[in-house]
Amino acid sequence: MLQTGISELEGLSYIEALAEEYRRQSGAAPFNLSLWDPSEYMMNSLLKFLRLPIPPSPIPYIYSDEESKQQVLERLGFVQSKRTCAFVQGGTNAGLLTAVWLKGLNMRRTLVLCPAYFSVFYTLEILNVPYQSMYMTREKGNWRLPHERIKAAIGNKPSQTAIWLTNPVYCTGNYQSESNIEFLKMMLHSGVTVIADECLCINGRELGRELAWSDKFVGLYSPHKSVCVNAVKFATVVADNKHEQFFDRWADAIAGSLTASNYCAISHFIGDNFPQFLHAFIEHTDRVRGEVTERILNLHPLIETDNNAVGHYITCYAPNVMGDEAEGRKVLRGLMSETGILVIPGAVNHFPRDCGFSFRINLTRAGPQFFAAVQRTINYLVSISTKA
Repeated sequence: MLQTGISELEGLSYIEALAEEYRRQSGAAPFNLSLWDPSEYMMNSLLKFLRLPIPPSPIPYIYSDEESKQQVLERLGFVQSKRTCAFVQGGTNAGLLTAVWLKGLNMRRTLVLCPAYFSVFYTLEILNVPYQSMYMTREKGNWRLPHERIKAAIGNKPSQTAIWLTNPVYCTGNYQSESNIEFLKMMLHSGVTVIADECLCINGRELGRELAWSDKFVGLYSPHKSVCVNAVKFATVVADNKHEQFFDRWADAIAGSLTASNYCAISHFIGDNFPQFLHAFIEHTDRVRGEVTERILNLHPLIETDNNAVGHYITCYAPNVMGDEAEGRKVLRGLMSETGILVIPGAVNHFPRDCGFSFRINLTRAGPQFFAAVQRTINYLVSISTKA
């Protein structure tokens, strides 16, 4: 029997309830540093660079064509490899389609590397695909795959095992390291299937560029999510050519035709404006990250962040503050009461407990309140870290 509750969404509902409580008491909404949408200030700055194609007629059904598939594959870096792709409406659909594929393969074991996007667990559960959560380890500002635990879990059945991971590590902007990539290559050579959720991957940094030589590699992509364009987007699952019929037919069965906004997003991604917009987006987020790091984070040794982050998400860590769900709720309430600020804690995204209390900052939230909000949040966490 399926669960009636989804704990991650209940965690977000708790944050929404806190926000409503604060709004009733103070007459204004708290400022949330972690929300997925940009601030109005940042949105107006970025829209100057965005040129979306005109949508097609809204009446006929829209399906993908071979020409657009090849152009998307090329832009994602799959130039020399024998690859196919199936278009769906969004990243969650891409995850569902991939889980159906694992079901079709009768995969006996899927190792989900955390942090991870919460929907993967429920997708695998409802399809009755056996899975096991396994945590990456954070060392000196970088994330490391747990090599020995993965090998022990695989045992002598590599062909019946899949690894599902994110690139960049979910909500951190920290991309898989060279040592992690070499380990994944070794896994592919041994017969393990590797699934990379790269829906938040900046175009040009895809793992597929390194791993597409293997017919055991599958990648999930939604390029507009990586540049914080959430209303006009598409997603695609990239796999070896031999799986083309499976993905085409099941994409039609579980996702159906594309929307006009999907069509616009595909056309935009393979056109000239996407790389131009991406360049402007990276410039904006790099500037904001630099200010946050130099003006605030570097001055507080009790608060950590990841090295070499790229894109609009970074995660901050207070290792001396407990990060489990119950303690996290206390921290959230205290933070809101003391500062009028809310964040989405890492516990919602399956960060390991030994990271302490962690939370993501969406750098496109920058605007009049943003830097002061970051400063007050860090000050509060430092104050309770000191007490701890």
